[in-house]
Amino acid sequence: MTGKHLVFSYGTLKSGEPNFKVMNDPKTGSSTFVGSGETVKKFPLVVASEYAVPFLLLVEGKGENVQGEIYEVDDSKLASLDELECHPDFYHRKKTDIVMYADHLGNRLIPTIVKECWVYFLPHYKPEMIDLPYLKNYTSISDDHPPYVERASISFSMFKYES
Repeated sequence: MTGKHLVFSYGTLKSGEPNFKVMNDPKTGSSTFVGSGETVKKFPLVVASEYAVPFLLLVEGKGENVQGEIYEVDDSKLASLDELECHPDFYHRKKTDIVMYADHLGNRLIPTIVKECWVYFLPHYKPEMIDLPYLKNYTSISDDHPPYVERASISFSMFKYES
């Protein structure tokens, strides 16, 4: 791993969300906002439990074309994101095609650009999670779910399904 990496943020790492401080903290490496986009393929983005944690389930073709933000990060930042997301033990980071439809200034791109980005997916999950409502665009404060609870209070093992 050397150089720069594109990462697609769909949840609490987006600007204005609770974990954006990790994305924005220069002590954990560099990140540059590239633009906004959505997954080329549909995936189920769900909010689970009283902790209101967003999870992108690794089920292609079901759910929504999930919207989010694209960041260019260095090796240090990618390592910090892996630590936050408990990759590879909990979330799995996978290269995924993202349609970038707006640049870093918010200008619409015509035509759009497809970028290959790292995306954090939950590959193993409790079966009932697939039946939760699917979101296209996550926000931590919503009428659809309770507010997000900071990570220190969360035990991720409660979400993971072990076969």
